[in-house]
Amino acid sequence: MKTAGMLMWIVGAALFCFGVLIFDPSVTVYGGERVANLSLMQQQFFITFGGALLFLAGVIFHAAGELIDQLKPSAHTLAPISSTTPISPARELEPSDDTELMSRYGIVIEEEKYRFGKYKYDRLADAVAYAKKSVSAR
Repeated sequence: MKTAGMLMWIVGAALFCFGVLIFDPSVTVYGGERVANLSLMQQQFFITFGGALLFLAGVIFHAAGELIDQLKPSAHTLAPISSTTPISPARELEPSDDTELMSRYGIVIEEEKYRFGKYKYDRLADAVAYAKKSVSAR
């Protein structure tokens, strides 16, 4: 989102500058005079206005992407949260307990990962550990 926003505001600024500084809405008429052509003036307006809108949308997208990046949890946040009895990586949960634990804590499977809230985990044990930690924190 940040990259798309940056591309949008760069293209928008370029269009705006082209419309204001380079685009010539006048034409030469008989006798060598230059007069403003309404059709070209309208085209200049749309290029300039479109560039300004694209620039503003790009700035908004870029800022939103930056905000989303800041709100994303860092890698250490997604690490297994140890409670009083940590679940060691070697000890997996019993398969018969999986569905009962998932339904108790509201854990679902999405894209071959266990999801609790807005976080995804490779192992059910990690998702359950985080769910227990967040339930006890409430």
